[in-house]
Amino acid sequence: MEKITNMTAGELFDIAQSQICLHGNKAVFVRTDEQEQLVFWSGDKAIFECVNYDEKELSVCSLETIANALEGGNMNELVLCSSNEAQKRGFQIGFKSEGQFIEVLNSLELAATTI
Repeated sequence: MEKITNMTAGELFDIAQSQICLHGNKAVFVRTDEQEQLVFWSGDKAIFECVNYDEKELSVCSLETIANALEGGNMNELVLCSSNEAQKRGFQIGFKSEGQFIEVLNSLELAATTI
């Protein structure tokens, strides 16, 4: 069985920074079968919002949006998603580069929220 770990802000920051170095700043979007608008949190701070349309629109969400939001924050905080339902269904967050989808994170890497 695959061991799933809960992604921290520091891990997501490192991923975003490395992808910026490799691919440049790219628009980030939700890859899912459902129409989604998800907000991602670290601690008590919303770090970015992501949608599954306008995938080429940098102003909606980009790798730099994610890196800038996390910079200077507590890198040990877990990254959380605003929708337990979307997390149960599964999704990927990523971008397109040279016609390929590049994953930044997926729903299995996030801690489940409890209300």
